[in-house]
Amino acid sequence: MKQDMLGKPIKREYMFWARSDASSGFLYQFEVYTGKKDDGTILEELGYKVITNLTNDLPPTSPLLVLFDNVFTSVLLVETLFSKTCTPLVPSELVKIPS
Repeated sequence: MKQDMLGKPIKREYMFWARSDASSGFLYQFEVYTGKKDDGTILEELGYKVITNLTNDLPPTSPLLVLFDNVFTSVLLVETLFSKTCTPLVPSELVKIPS
């Protein structure tokens, strides 16, 4: 569960993914990154897989805001979140998302 970071002073770090409520801070879902999973899908990148896994259990009736970092952003992810009635909040300096 450690990732080697050869160019940094601290050579290893743990990576965690979490879904929580921004107003209450309540943690709904938590995953530990354990490395590449061999599930046969090549199309999806890591950021897409993480966000879609964390948003699978969201209720489809209420529109929700989903905030994530540059690392996770892709056009496919934004389109998928819109289809789930989620509004993605992406960084403003991102230029590859069409307006």
